[in-house]
Amino acid sequence: MVDWVEFLYHQRGVRWLNIIDDNFTYDKKFAKAFCLAMIDLNLPDLKFGTPNGIRMERGDVELWGLLKQAGWETIVLAPESGSQDTLDEMKKDLDFAIVPRIVSELKDAGLKVQAFFILGYPGETMEDIKKTSKFITDCRFNFIFMNNFQPLPGTPIYDDLVSQGQIEDGLMPINYSDGVRVYTPPGLKNFNFPMFVLRKYLSIMLRDPLNIPYMFTLFHPLILVKKVSKNIFGMFPKPV
Repeated sequence: MVDWVEFLYHQRGVRWLNIIDDNFTYDKKFAKAFCLAMIDLNLPDLKFGTPNGIRMERGDVELWGLLKQAGWETIVLAPESGSQDTLDEMKKDLDFAIVPRIVSELKDAGLKVQAFFILGYPGETMEDIKKTSKFITDCRFNFIFMNNFQPLPGTPIYDDLVSQGQIEDGLMPINYSDGVRVYTPPGLKNFNFPMFVLRKYLSIMLRDPLNIPYMFTLFHPLILVKKVSKNIFGMFPKPV
């Protein structure tokens, strides 16, 4: 891996490398060894990212500091929900109570923290949404991705929804981040998803104004305007 990084840096002029591995930090000893090797290379302007996210339980303060030294600027987490009931429905092996501590440790190491969330998972209720909202506020993420649940063909949850008659077999997903939903759980039929998303983004900006310029380092301004516009129009019911 060291040879590969050196080749990309010197021969191809690469200055940013994404590690597309959901389990990069699973073996903490390996992750720390990789970071130390990158630090020893001392290659100016070399940056790293793990955009698929990392497992929060598979890390510690030492690793967070090494990631920062090795060239990470942002860490992506995937709590998916602030409701333990929803996480249990997802069969996601995570005790979300540890998340605020991990976020604090990452920030103390000088890292920005982003988080993935899924909205409208089967069985989710207004109470679950309220818990997720409070959870996002309490954790003080620098940015969040709030994505629509998509029933993907071939997955157990898709088969369950078909067997329950909640969706038709053959239903295909749509863009998960543009405000268009192909499935909404019964408990959230009257919930205004676009309004909720806009409010949470606004709360992140107002609570910590430094998050505003950070957002513009993540996306081109036109993309932000497009996303915001779609959510604004999505807040209002379409005429029948």
